[in-house]
Amino acid sequence: MVVLRGSLKSIQRFENNNLSRAFALSWLLSPDLKFAYSSHNAITAYKEAKEGVEKSFALLSLLGKIIPVYKEVLAELKAAGATWVKIDEPALVMDLDSHKLKAFTEAYEQLEDALSGFSVIIETYFADLLAEAYKTIISLKGVFAIGLDLVRGDKTLELVKSLGFPSEKYLFAGVVDVVIFGPMITKLLSLPSKLLKALLAKKILEVNALAKALAGEKDEAFFSANAASQAFRKSSPRVNDEAVQKAASTIRESEHHRGTPVTARLDAQQKNLNLSILPTTTIGSFPQPLIYVGISEEEYIKDMKKKISKVVKLQEDLDIDRKDMVEYFGEQLKGFAFSTNGWVQSYGSRCIKPPIIYGANIPRVTDTPRVQRISKDQTLFEKGHAKNKCSIFNEKQVVRR
Repeated sequence: MVVLRGSLKSIQRFENNNLSRAFALSWLLSPDLKFAYSSHNAITAYKEAKEGVEKSFALLSLLGKIIPVYKEVLAELKAAGATWVKIDEPALVMDLDSHKLKAFTEAYEQLEDALSGFSVIIETYFADLLAEAYKTIISLKGVFAIGLDLVRGDKTLELVKSLGFPSEKYLFAGVVDVVIFGPMITKLLSLPSKLLKALLAKKILEVNALAKALAGEKDEAFFSANAASQAFRKSSPRVNDEAVQKAASTIRESEHHRGTPVTARLDAQQKNLNLSILPTTTIGSFPQPLIYVGISEEEYIKDMKKKISKVVKLQEDLDIDRKDMVEYFGEQLKGFAFSTNGWVQSYGSRCIKPPIIYGANIPRVTDTPRVQRISKDQTLFEKGHAKNKCSIFNEKQVVRR
């Protein structure tokens, strides 16, 4: 596929305003418009891309090329005086085939000399390790410690108990949940700094309490208060929903894992869909109307402000809350709470207030009368309403799991 884009000044102005670029050329068509073949960029780019495409390409074939780079980095770290090295291996929590686990082991065997002299920590996180992956990581030579996520990977602890853990290695156990802060800290726009510091300080207190307990200085009052809080949460009807628990009890253990390896699924997908090597999809706005062709940027901005004010007034007249999509649909579900000022930048000028998930997510209502009144004649809005509520439901399930 080749995408052709115009280079006229008007198109550039529309692009700078982040409008629907794909439609910009059609706005400028007229009987007097002249065309000229002045750029060969599309042909050049296509030839370069064609030369670089290899459909039988396997990612693991690059492993031999990247190992020398790792050795170079480790050598420089050693020369600089570093004594500790932590390597993140989150891919281990995926459903990896035996040949991929074998390649993982072989890679560390090739790095064994380069890692010699370091205290090496291998970290996995965000999910459970499967048994074969756990066996692979604990069998690595020259590794000082292994870090396991025992919050998101709550079943990994069972592997430690049943399969054991090497006596010559240390276990770095992830038991304090700070995932809520990870993606948010750098993008929070208006969360008060005092509140953020308070949230982080609470996690630090938990770590300190655990450290003191392990050292024989357990703070009984702190742990008693924590136990009471946990017990209250477990018994709270806001968290526990009988219908959800009943549905969850019917899930079989076999349903947590695929019946076929990922390579077989990818082959079946390719035979069925015949995807290109880089399949893509698009998301964006509808094209701007033709009335904006040929006007100045100042006129465009002025008219946009006028249109926005009109829509906002309409929302106010119809008593529609001006909330972001995620917040609105989250309010239709149980177990979702929202902050007042916890805005997070999604992309560009797009901001959302991520839901705080504390319990079951059974819908409170199917559709409010207000939404039915506004959207009854707008099929597109109805579809969007249904789709996005389901999207939040599925995303929440992934986060909880």
